Amino acid sequence: MLRRSPTACGFFLKPIVFFSAFLVILSLIRIAFFMEFRTGDFGWKDFLPAFWMGVRIDAKWLATLILPAWIFWLMSAKWPKAKKWAEALGLIAGGLMVLLGFVNIEFFRFYGTPISAVIFGLFQDDTQAIIKTVLSDWPILPYVGIFLAAMAVPVILSALIPAAGPERDAAGFNWRTRGNLITAVLLTILLSLILRGSLGKFPLRFQSLSVSPHVFINQCVPNGAILFYEAMCDQSALSFKDGRDGELKALGFRNIDDVNEVLAGAAPAAQPIKPTKKPDVVLAVMESMGRDQFLSHVPGTNDTLGRLANELRNAWVFTNGLTIGPGTFPALEGILFDTPYSPLSQSRYGHLPFPFSKVLPFREAGYEVVFVTGGDANWRNLRESLPRHGFDKVYGDASIHAAFPEAEIGTWGIGDEWMFKFAKRLMDERKASDKPLLLVLLSTSNHPPHEVPDGRATLPVDPDLLPPVIERDKPRSEFTKMLQTYQYASDWLGWFVGSLREEGKLSNTIVASTGDHNARFKYPPQGAFHHQLGVPILFWVPDGIREGLPQVDQTQWVTERDIFPTLSALALGRIPLPEEGRNLALPHRSFAYGYFGVGEYGVAVGKSGAVGIDPRGKLQCFRMEGDRFAAQPCTEELLREGRFSAAQRAKAGWVIRSALLR
Repeated sequence: MLRRSPTACGFFLKPIVFFSAFLVILSLIRIAFFMEFRTGDFGWKDFLPAFWMGVRIDAKWLATLILPAWIFWLMSAKWPKAKKWAEALGLIAGGLMVLLGFVNIEFFRFYGTPISAVIFGLFQDDTQAIIKTVLSDWPILPYVGIFLAAMAVPVILSALIPAAGPERDAAGFNWRTRGNLITAVLLTILLSLILRGSLGKFPLRFQSLSVSPHVFINQCVPNGAILFYEAMCDQSALSFKDGRDGELKALGFRNIDDVNEVLAGAAPAAQPIKPTKKPDVVLAVMESMGRDQFLSHVPGTNDTLGRLANELRNAWVFTNGLTIGPGTFPALEGILFDTPYSPLSQSRYGHLPFPFSKVLPFREAGYEVVFVTGGDANWRNLRESLPRHGFDKVYGDASIHAAFPEAEIGTWGIGDEWMFKFAKRLMDERKASDKPLLLVLLSTSNHPPHEVPDGRATLPVDPDLLPPVIERDKPRSEFTKMLQTYQYASDWLGWFVGSLREEGKLSNTIVASTGDHNARFKYPPQGAFHHQLGVPILFWVPDGIREGLPQVDQTQWVTERDIFPTLSALALGRIPLPEEGRNLALPHRSFAYGYFGVGEYGVAVGKSGAVGIDPRGKLQCFRMEGDRFAAQPCTEELLREGRFSAAQRAKAGWVIRSALLR
């Protein structure tokens, strides 16, 4: 049996007690947060899931900060002077955690939210005035006393344990030192596991912190350290240091007047007919719903669409669509805010309201604006940020699981089946007297590792029917799994639309859907951007609104910038602004422009070809040859389209910067 002396046991027990004492103190801070800000609606039973997840978060972040102290503590077994460094670093780590916990409490008391990038306003506003306010309004002296007591407790408890260091035999390596070595290794492994926070596929992350459908309970989970870290990430994510006119000058314009002159030269948009009754509006943004899988649908052989296929007969199906961003979040922000900048809502500007949000015209017209995702509502801080930008309610997988406890929660959230059933339930529970509804959905199921949720059976799929432009760089089994989750998601979108149709709700509901981006397929580096960025864009429009509209050209090139201009035209009778996308029911331009792809500032594409937008007015032009875009000299038509698209980008950036740099 491996044996250690009492001093050796004390050597390892001392840091354990020190760590545990700080963990208890951080848990008490969380309990104080709950008791200080809770309402009568929440009891200890509601708080327990947040408390347990909070303990895990505290342990992870305390382990992260205290790791250098642990290394110096082990070194002190051989070099006693390292002990002082270990104790100092340990106190700094624990003290920082406690201090940030106090800051989070007072930040919440003042702003009504946990720590966010707003905290850096201390350095952007009148810093001296803010410091004076803090000193006059915050209970500084009580906090100092509590802080010193919190520092003293771990020091006193650990000091009660003698720790002279592991004994070493002068004759060399014996059983006793081997036991000490094994203990040190095991404790280091344990610290690493605590630092990771999870034994699952992913470490414990910020988006893991949603444990309840109640916003306040979820706000009890994170500690000040993780909140401050996320705030720093948000703060550094985006900065407009070149001012309001910086991007328009980079695009080759002298000032905003030059930009407006180019935009004014285009044909004006037609006035849409405003419906007599405001329809409900649903937009489903589908994870990785790419164009190539959509067009590869063959019933019974490569059934990528499931029940969606039957619902397309009465839809506008634009298969020549391009995504607005390279990933889920850039695409979501691009659709909702018409922004080329991402992450905008997580940046230093995210705490400001976005007057350019595309949902605001609906809210101003009396709509209730709701967001539902099958993923975690804390992902990218959606639960906190979306209400600042026009949303009334935000629901995530915790809310959906509370409504459907039989649903499984997977790697990226809850299955699309349950997201659509939850959305349908929200619509069913509405009364005739309620406000009209704008409902934005974000699915998550068609995502790596491509596991069909809840073990649902799928129809046959055949990767061989994907277009040859997709390089077969993965095993066939991986392509099969990708098509199965694609089918699962499309099938439940079809169920949702079909349910609305069968119940007669499509007579007063506009439904739109698109993919956030294409799947992670590999394409040739030249000429295939329309495949790589390709997403379908779908609309189901009530017959009463379609009346009087001309035949819609469903073969035209479109981008996700066209979605909200189309929805607001159909539902509100709103004319798109010159810098916005088009109303696809009454398009006034023959080309579409998106912020992403080919050029540094995006690409415009139409029947005359494509043009990439680069700095200083430089353009790259292409024409379609078969199924690829080949480089060509710029024609006059492409030059006009490129110049106009550059002006759109410049104006969109100027509008956003003007709103956020006030």
